[in-house]
Amino acid sequence: IACDHFEEIVATDYLAVNREELGRWVRGEPGTFDWSPFIRHVCKIEGRGEPWQEKERRLRARLRRILPIDVHRPQPLGAPLHPPADALLSAFCLEAVSPDRAAFARALAHVGSLLRPGGHLLLLGALGESFYLAGAARLPVVPLAEDDVRAHPVDKIRVLSTHISREGGVPGKGGGH
Repeated sequence: IACDHFEEIVATDYLAVNREELGRWVRGEPGTFDWSPFIRHVCKIEGRGEPWQEKERRLRARLRRILPIDVHRPQPLGAPLHPPADALLSAFCLEAVSPDRAAFARALAHVGSLLRPGGHLLLLGALGESFYLAGAARLPVVPLAEDDVRAHPVDKIRVLSTHISREGGVPGKGGGH
């Protein structure tokens, strides 16, 4: 989890309601989304015996900025990120907000502009999927192939590896063709 490797974490979201909810969680306000099952799972995978509450406390402390983002703008944050990011994570985002492969490639370049040279971009997503489920809602996504991700227009992004999982999934997300 990022709080074990970075002193400052910057979160972004297009929707104000999502940024507000995350801010309430960071402040420990009651009634916010319960991230503890995910944090517990990370602690279990890491196998270090760390209490999940300690990891959650550290994550809240290091999540210092929550910013609006529009990945379809050349400056997705409205201005360059200072300092540029050492690492970025995008989970099931770029393919969900892009209407086609060309828009995905542009969004990837825009997000890549937030990285420092030599920085790392971790993209989590499902290759070949055309939708995912959020409750009963069927939400379209651009069906990407591995080459769509590897053939990006950003010099400073280098794809280190791809992992294709045909089993399991992401909690709360179901995919399909």
